[in-house]
Amino acid sequence: MRGIQFNDWWSYIRLLLIERANEVKTILGENAKLKEDYQAFVDLWKDELLEALERSK
Repeated sequence: MRGIQFNDWWSYIRLLLIERANEVKTILGENAKLKEDYQAFVDLWKDELLEALERSK
């Protein structure tokens, strides 16, 4: 996943973390493996995510 450019993921990240956060939380609460994979993705991109979220305000 490190080879994927952050900008390529931005639309999906924004959708999942901002626009559909409640739905994502519900789904992740129902599927432990998906939650684990989602958290690994967020951890991998944490600094970039925080920076991008700050810029989007």
